[in-house]
Amino acid sequence: MTRFRSYVLAFAVVLLLSAFPTLIGAQPDTSFHGCPVTGDATDSSRSDPALNRLKNRTEGPSDGFEQLNFEDLAELDVPEGVSKKHRDQWSSETRNAVELQERRAVQVSGFLLAVKLEGPESTNCHSSEPVDRDFHLWFANSVTMTNPKR
Repeated sequence: MTRFRSYVLAFAVVLLLSAFPTLIGAQPDTSFHGCPVTGDATDSSRSDPALNRLKNRTEGPSDGFEQLNFEDLAELDVPEGVSKKHRDQWSSETRNAVELQERRAVQVSGFLLAVKLEGPESTNCHSSEPVDRDFHLWFANSVTMTNPKR
């Protein structure tokens, strides 16, 4: 359960760190090093262009960050089955519930367990350049929690 909670938390942190209170789709279609905000995903690819747009947001929160307890972040609900489907295949009820969380800009205190530079991904148009890739972070509420498998 602890390892599962770490992985869920890592997923939530990645989403929440990039989740500023901007409306979904409100970011202009700009590019970074020639890669659009949707990355190289298409409606028929395994990767989701709508999720890439969220991961590639650049606007900061207009009203600051909300202080959130570590346990509250770790306990956020992830609706069943959403992680393997494109967002346009989710029910409107699920999409609305998730969007409320994605718009939150949060600040959490915890312990950094691991950092990993990710490889080429759809989000960065499969660039092999380190400057174009992102880092995944694993946090815990205790220094005694074991490092996640990398």
